[in-house]
Amino acid sequence: MTTTWPEVTVEGWKPLATLAREADVPEASARRYAETFSTFFRSRRVGKAMLYDPEAVDVLRAVSNAFGEGRRRPEVQELLATRFGQLHEVEPVRDEVVATRQEPTAPTSSTDLAPAVQAFTVAVDRLASALERQNEIQARTLATMETRLAALEAVRMPQEAPEPEMRPEGHADDKTAGKTPFWRSLLRIFGGGDRGE
Repeated sequence: MTTTWPEVTVEGWKPLATLAREADVPEASARRYAETFSTFFRSRRVGKAMLYDPEAVDVLRAVSNAFGEGRRRPEVQELLATRFGQLHEVEPVRDEVVATRQEPTAPTSSTDLAPAVQAFTVAVDRLASALERQNEIQARTLATMETRLAALEAVRMPQEAPEPEMRPEGHADDKTAGKTPFWRSLLRIFGGGDRGE
């Protein structure tokens, strides 16, 4: 959703978006040009709004055309200096000169606060519900992890094994005789089952 603010003007000075439309330059490019070549744009700050001299349309067109011709920043800077000559600084405007938008006022009675309090209460209730759901999910996850950990520890515990089998050479392998390989136990625990047997 795009918020449209009323256009604030001081003696013909306009917001950059308006000048960009007049110059047939994309607004994003106009903002970049105004930032990069700020000394060629006369501007005034009115409250929170930055307004530009109507002559800025010519500067925007000149920058756009120069870049369109393949020129680099230093070349565009030089072109602007020769064509427009002077460099400009931001000129502040006193707030009392232009008062086009009023700031919201603080509520004066408890009835003015009722909608805000209601909205705040609803937001807090939603947050509390979300936190409770999160706690439930974490508790279930923790219980599942504890169950799996217990199963893994049971596999790692020494098991009573039958007598070691004798190898054809007549030697017993005490470490692995009669035990299920660890990886096969993990497959059983995590649903892989025995493969190949």
